[in-house]
Amino acid sequence: MGRRPLHVEMRTPLPQPHRLHHRHRSTRRPNHPHRQPTPQHTPQPKRRLQRRMEGSPMNIPPRPTDDRLLRYEEVARLLNCSRRYVQDLVNDGELITVKLGKGGVKLFRASDIQNYIRHLPEAS
Repeated sequence: MGRRPLHVEMRTPLPQPHRLHHRHRSTRRPNHPHRQPTPQHTPQPKRRLQRRMEGSPMNIPPRPTDDRLLRYEEVARLLNCSRRYVQDLVNDGELITVKLGKGGVKLFRASDIQNYIRHLPEAS
């Protein structure tokens, strides 16, 4: 009878420890020369958007700067209804929410609520 070999060759290599954990992008070296944009070369995002919008035929008017964000309870108070009814309006696509942060807090723009109230059908 033959002896079994002490070393068994594996067909699939084990994953290396350095390949298991990827570093997050925010941990990269910020002072690396290839990653630093030059100020005259890369415009700020707002300017970049303005330049892109200048050439487009459909310019969207900007939102009002004093637009407040409202919680569900505040919207329910404005519409004189329950919080659950506001949730149903969101699920039906009648109201638009703005999601903030990692926690996923949903808020409403005051201008969107005023627009919704303005376009409600008249009660007869």
